[in-house]
Order: sequence, then C-alpha cells, then structure tokens
Amino acid sequence: MMIKQGKFLWLILALLFLTNIFVWQKTFDLTNPKLEVVFFDVGQGDAIFIECPFLPHRI
Repeated sequence: MMIKQGKFLWLILALLFLTNIFVWQKTFDLTNPKLEVVFFDVGQGDAIFIECPFLPHRI
C-alpha cells in the first residue's frame, strides 16, 4: 500500500511540475512583446498601469 501511495505522489508532483512549466511559458510568451508599464504619481497616491496584449488592463 505504501508503494502505491509513493508512486501516486510522484505522479502528482510530475503533473504539477509540467503544468507549472506550461503556465510560465504562456505567461512569458514573447511572440508579441508589447508590454507597457506606466507609473502615475499624483501627489496623494501612486498607481501602476500595466497593459499587456493578452490580458485586460490592470491598475
């Protein structure tokens, strides 16, 4: 029973590792490298505006 749990654990870890690689590749996809970051300084508060070609605008 312990061997089956160990194999199952390694399988889950391998799947998580491969999923992690896939997600980071999609995150840093540089085929369209237009990333724009704008810093706003308006006295009382500051903001960062991030514009990506594949995500909605974020503040």
